[in-house]
Amino acid sequence: MNNLTLYLRHKRLDKNKTISDMAKAIGTTCSTYSVKERGLFQFNLDEINKICKTLEISDQEIIDNFFCQRFD
Repeated sequence: MNNLTLYLRHKRLDKNKTISDMAKAIGTTCSTYSVKERGLFQFNLDEINKICKTLEISDQEIIDNFFCQRFD
């Protein structure tokens, strides 16, 4: 799993959504969603948008977690 897929998995579980729920949300099969969530294949932009809407992930949350450079 990469950071994005791990993050999406945790958000899915926090929202009590199943792989089946998410597959329906993006219009794919459970097996395809599962493979993508494990990071073996990438989600496309349309799928990411649908996932974010389903899991109530804001644009700012994505930016903060994946696109902001952090200095420790």
